[in-house]
Amino acid sequence: MNVPPRALALAAALIAASPAFAMTETQAAANVMYFAFATQESEVCEKLGYPGRAAFRGWEQENAAVFVASMRRVEDHAADTLKISRDEARQTSAALFDRLKGRYDREFAPNASAKSCGRFGETLRLYASKLVRS
Repeated sequence: MNVPPRALALAAALIAASPAFAMTETQAAANVMYFAFATQESEVCEKLGYPGRAAFRGWEQENAAVFVASMRRVEDHAADTLKISRDEARQTSAALFDRLKGRYDREFAPNASAKSCGRFGETLRLYASKLVRS
């Protein structure tokens, strides 16, 4: 492919002017929260007789890379900030996930209803739209 030198220069300038994007630890934690909430809501809806797990599994598969990257970012932040081992950092990210699931159970699960479970697919789409992808 023969690309004119001006086009290459323009492309290089655009790339250089574009800020590098990396997920922050705050964005990663927010992503983990959406996954924790979706996990718990699927279980609540299942108990209310709605196919929450099936909807969640599809959503989870579509967004698995974001979850892995988010958990890794939380681990990296924990390891760097707390000066802990990689294994301890993994435990820290898992504890965050569990804590957020508990938050959903305390704050949101008591208000779950047939109406909210009937709109679980919409909720998953909303969560997906809020995920920060790196």
